[in-house]
Amino acid sequence: MIDLKKLETKIVDVFQNQKGLQFAKNVTKFNDLQGDFIADHINFLIIEENDDDAPLIISIVTPFDEVSKKAPQQAIIFHNGVVQLSIDFTEYADIRTGIMDAIVLRRAYKNLGNKKILLVGSGKTARWSILCMAALAPEVNVISYTNTSVSDIKLESEVADKIQLNYMQNPDPKDFDVVICHTSSKKPIFTIDDLKQMKPGSFLSYYNKTEIPEQFLVDASQVIYDWRGNVKDGKDKYYLNDLIGGRSVDDSGVTVFKSSGTPLQNYAVLKTIYNEKN
Repeated sequence: MIDLKKLETKIVDVFQNQKGLQFAKNVTKFNDLQGDFIADHINFLIIEENDDDAPLIISIVTPFDEVSKKAPQQAIIFHNGVVQLSIDFTEYADIRTGIMDAIVLRRAYKNLGNKKILLVGSGKTARWSILCMAALAPEVNVISYTNTSVSDIKLESEVADKIQLNYMQNPDPKDFDVVICHTSSKKPIFTIDDLKQMKPGSFLSYYNKTEIPEQFLVDASQVIYDWRGNVKDGKDKYYLNDLIGGRSVDDSGVTVFKSSGTPLQNYAVLKTIYNEKN
């Protein structure tokens, strides 16, 4: 499995230096005879240009099935027209998303050990968020979590030797310093009023755009976006690269990290794997 500390270093390096990278995305949607959406096929190309060598071409394909809700991903790296690497990228996509919580929080706060952390969700991405936090922020000993059902014994057993998990039913965001959301919920998991009551200096991270009311982004003291490619209006925005570069967070209210699983993260993961392979 990929070395999480090496991956953190690579992600930080990629966000600081994006020269020579080009991105292209193609989406094909499929409907049944009644016109209802049943699947789509996403192909993402990342091209790394080198002055003295042929470009490295990375292809990530995600076919999504609406019926099964499955979205297996395949990643291929070409160089000089030859396949250099071909892997199932599905779990790496979960790692890519999960590690961003630790990367951002380690730079937003000097010490995470005195922060009360709540994780919402218990799926694969949530699991990797916990494992990455344990690996990159060892001062964190306890994380509270909740999900849509009861406590997840499987999740707790998987991370038992890394960190202590405390299951909570109907937790209140205002009781925590950090709230991390990794769910597939189609509706907000907290109301705007719930989030407005979070204490000054607290932090909210989410990936799924339907988890948090979009209106709350207006009320937050600041919103950290992962990169300009995910923001239509790029004026006067706070970006992850600013945080990596040393810019402090505004502790007068709630800081929100809006993670979108960017191509830069995909690139960092695949380059880490590619470099270790070679």
